[in-house]
Amino acid sequence: AERSEAFRQLLAVADKENSEAWFQLGNCFEHGWGTEPNVAKATDWYRRAVERKHAGAVVRLAHLKLQGDDAAAREAIDLLIVASNQGIGEASWILGWAHEYRVLEGERSTFHSKKPLVAKTWLLRLTDVDVPISRLGFARQWGMWNSRGPTVPEALAWYKKGELSGNSNSRVTLLFDRYEDQVQRYAEPAVMEEVNDIVDHAEPRIGGALASWYHYCSSIIQKPEFAESIWKKSLPGLEKLAETEDEEALKLLQFYHFRVREDSVSYESKIVSVIRRKAELGDPAAQYDLGWRYEHSTKDLNAAEKWYRLAAAQNIPAAQVALAILLEAKNTEQSIAEAKQLNESAREQQLIGPGE
Repeated sequence: AERSEAFRQLLAVADKENSEAWFQLGNCFEHGWGTEPNVAKATDWYRRAVERKHAGAVVRLAHLKLQGDDAAAREAIDLLIVASNQGIGEASWILGWAHEYRVLEGERSTFHSKKPLVAKTWLLRLTDVDVPISRLGFARQWGMWNSRGPTVPEALAWYKKGELSGNSNSRVTLLFDRYEDQVQRYAEPAVMEEVNDIVDHAEPRIGGALASWYHYCSSIIQKPEFAESIWKKSLPGLEKLAETEDEEALKLLQFYHFRVREDSVSYESKIVSVIRRKAELGDPAAQYDLGWRYEHSTKDLNAAEKWYRLAAAQNIPAAQVALAILLEAKNTEQSIAEAKQLNESAREQQLIGPGE
């Protein structure tokens, strides 16, 4: 009922040159929120918002095009490139990611030469998730490893273009790349000033992620007061997002109260509820996450296997590897054979590997 009313309100303002309303209408028609799903109408509303340089609409329109044939997929890449050239930093960041992890290659940004279909799948996923701030956390879950930062000039160039456009994700990515092997430099006044500026201009999840990172590295950086100042800037926004059941905000708040403050406030039940709901709707990342929690938190290996299996069936390499480990532990001829197949599938889904 609430979504139906919201949909009607969006339609009421759709003729007022409101790009945010157009973007939200595209979301409604794409996902069936308050109306029947209609991809053609979603595409039309996204396209109108794109003409007004709406960053979210660019990403969603690219995502829809990637579900089409090769020509449509090429249009999706070109759409991101044009958007980047128009100063839409989110498009630049996605293109940087895609080059860094070999999804796209070369000056024309074509799909991975040896695995074009796999590469298309990864770009489809990359445009369909609220990408976590931690690049490596995302990459490892989806089976893409790269511990050396940008490995091709194009990746660095796209990130820099995103930074010039004011994209906070691009700024954070370049910050981590710059001091990847020099963690102690995050205690320098100039670097802390840069971090502060990023937090002041970024959405609260970025601030929370940076604050938690300072806590992780506290034995080296030794700037607890600075980390706490970042938390104070980010907490009000994180708490508002948590009210909407934003998963990443909930996880950051859980980290803050459990690891930093060490108090009794817990968001764990809310986090599990959000993840379970997504998993039951078929979200493979949530299915993998739920499986991991059953394996490592409650030690319920049967439940872990169930959720890993669902995610593995959607070709999520991390789930395939995790499921293979559980099956190998059973040590039967059938389980070992299945584990071998899963590991081979995981390797096939990876575009790059450690050391490449």
